[in-house]
Amino acid sequence: FCWTYLKFFFSFRYTRDNNVLSLEQRQFYEENGYLVIKNLVSDADIKRFRNEFERICKGEVKPEQMTIMRDVTIAKSEYAPSERTVSKVQSFQEDEELFRYCTLPEVLKYVECFTGPNIMAMHTMLINKPPDSGNGLICYGEVKEKEKEKEKEKE
Repeated sequence: FCWTYLKFFFSFRYTRDNNVLSLEQRQFYEENGYLVIKNLVSDADIKRFRNEFERICKGEVKPEQMTIMRDVTIAKSEYAPSERTVSKVQSFQEDEELFRYCTLPEVLKYVECFTGPNIMAMHTMLINKPPDSGNGLICYGEVKEKEKEKEKEKE
């Protein structure tokens, strides 16, 4: 064995070796603090979560103990409650549909890479970045929509 390899192998602090993450993925997470797993959650599930989030934003659903935080500057400019005004939803574990995300086997498989097998939800938080408000910033969801549009145009 090469000492450099052993030093590198034993230097992982935030990921567990459980044969899910590649060596490159573990190294990336250790250095950057995040990891992107593309297409992990199905489009159908994403649509269901988005619909539930929109219902929460409109006030159609309000589980007890859930905190909805609105961006004051945007909220004042909007006449009706919508997903454009909500920046965070905290303590959503009582919302069966949103919390279902936290129980998806495909998600838990990767969570275990960071926490080990004893997984518990101590606090739940959904962070929302509303669509471009004209300030020149663009959110990930808009990028995905534009990518899908380009793919459709190619067909």
